[in-house]
Amino acid sequence: RRKEKTIVSNTTNELIEKIDEVVNRFEEYDYFVKRYNYEKIQIRTSDNGVTGGPFLQITTYFDGKNNKCFFECVTGRTSDKVYRDYMLTDCYDENKVLQWVSKCLGDGVIN
Repeated sequence: RRKEKTIVSNTTNELIEKIDEVVNRFEEYDYFVKRYNYEKIQIRTSDNGVTGGPFLQITTYFDGKNNKCFFECVTGRTSDKVYRDYMLTDCYDENKVLQWVSKCLGDGVIN
């Protein structure tokens, strides 16, 4: 169990660095990437130094059967349609997560 937590934590750390690179491409908004706990990452906007809502959240899980991590990506929007349209669940591909972040930011999901 501790080993799984370490794997999830390390995977989350690596993903934060990659997400940071994606987020930095969107210079017109002040996005920041925040580690919420060992398994969750949130991308938010800041307004005058205050953390803003809506946000994107990526949770890393460990799949014991396949011995690898997978991700669940959701928006913090209240709109059910936006929430459903932009959900990425049971994703094992880090690159797809990065594409998801880019798509959400490009479409203005959290602006």
